[in-house]
Amino acid sequence: PMQQHYLFTASLDRSVRLFDVRKLSAKKGASKKYLLRVADSKSVNCAYWNPTGTQAVAVTQANYLRLLHTPQQLSGDVPPTEACTNLAHNNITGRYLPV
Repeated sequence: PMQQHYLFTASLDRSVRLFDVRKLSAKKGASKKYLLRVADSKSVNCAYWNPTGTQAVAVTQANYLRLLHTPQQLSGDVPPTEACTNLAHNNITGRYLPV
């Protein structure tokens, strides 16, 4: 990413989350609050930063590519319609999708 402290995660819990790694802690009971959470209708296979680190893309089992807006524009729990530009794409082809 453009800012090295940002980390995107993709999950089978049907979400993409953005964390600030500077705020993560190994202490018991410490908050691991995300900066951004985008819930999806199906599991999210992966999330990648673009080569310049200014945007990210997530691939979902809902047959969409989610082009995520910059973290500075968003915070908290955000629906995909506000957090992303959604591109329909058949992701259940059995083939790899190069991004």
